Amino acid sequence: MFSEPILKAFEADTGIRVDAVYDVEASKTIGLVNRLIAEKDKPLCDVFWNNEIVQTIRLAGMELLERYKSPNARDLPEAFRHPDGLWTGFAARARAIIYNRDKIAEADVPRSIRQWGEDARYSGRFAVASPLFGTTSSHAAAMLAKWGRENLQSLYAEWIDNEAAVLAGNGTVKNEVADGRYEFGLTDTDDIFSAMDDGKPVGMLFPVEGLLIPNSVALIAGAPHPEAARRLIDYILRPETEEALAHAVSGQIPLRENIARPSRVPAADEVNDIGVDWSKAARLTEEAGQLTNEFLARANRP
Repeated sequence: MFSEPILKAFEADTGIRVDAVYDVEASKTIGLVNRLIAEKDKPLCDVFWNNEIVQTIRLAGMELLERYKSPNARDLPEAFRHPDGLWTGFAARARAIIYNRDKIAEADVPRSIRQWGEDARYSGRFAVASPLFGTTSSHAAAMLAKWGRENLQSLYAEWIDNEAAVLAGNGTVKNEVADGRYEFGLTDTDDIFSAMDDGKPVGMLFPVEGLLIPNSVALIAGAPHPEAARRLIDYILRPETEEALAHAVSGQIPLRENIARPSRVPAADEVNDIGVDWSKAARLTEEAGQLTNEFLARANRP
């Protein structure tokens, strides 16, 4: 858990105990979001630290978050801050291409995810994750917000027609490409760093249609410990947190420009971010889910 050292440091520095509840791999963030919704009349949670952003914005739309403009958020990009302080984004992962260096040369990896479906040369050679949970779900909503329904449907259809392998999750894409079953695939930067750390023959590239997916933090409306909650949010949003997460094994990408980071962690402006209206993406999650179900139904058709 990349958040655990930060929370432990907060406890040590402030004397405030944090009882953390983490998500599970199967349901990702959605499981915790459903719990927060179920507890809305009598909240048990004070702070929601989400490793993506769409589900946080959904909670804001349901009036389950309370405004709080942390003084430590002032130097974070406006694009990743709610104007009224309902949520704040920081330290991102990026969607990235993982490729097996023993199977395909870097120069031969197609940089556009649209090209994966359009070009018959790549038939059966690439893998993507089922866009139901976590960052894959956020990515689907982001593409829908940016490109519209017809373009996303077209992308999905072309992937299927070109024999894309649709796997259970980002970790599975990482493993299958790293083991050479597929030449390249779409996953998150932290998964690729994990494969590199395991000594796998993989490389990382950013697609033309890149995407930054930040962590987000928010104060729960009606939080039972609001003052302690604000102190924790302030602590999480310090520049030191972005630096610590950049140097963690997950290699998260600082949104601030002046944060020291390892050489393998890119700057935010190096990932070809397409610039998504995240509030719009959050509003489109249900529609994105419908398109995803159609995509998966076709992918699983014999």
